[in-house]
Amino acid sequence: MKENGLFSIGTKSWIKTFIIFISSTIISIGGDAILQAIQSGEYTIAAIHWKEIGGAILVAVITYLQKQFFTNSEGQYLKKE
Repeated sequence: MKENGLFSIGTKSWIKTFIIFISSTIISIGGDAILQAIQSGEYTIAAIHWKEIGGAILVAVITYLQKQFFTNSEGQYLKKE
């Protein structure tokens, strides 16, 4: 599948973005859950800090989309085809 050019985001990039979203969510929640369990001896879903996790996930997704948007099909940043 051909990569998209400079200033475009295609289906492949959106799929990769979704994978980054899912994996960063799992890692963030999993890491927080393990830390909570170790510190308190019990785990509750209410103890998860959803705002911090959401912020980290949003940063990861926006960073990846920004990289894809400003990279040409050869992986060069801000270079024309």
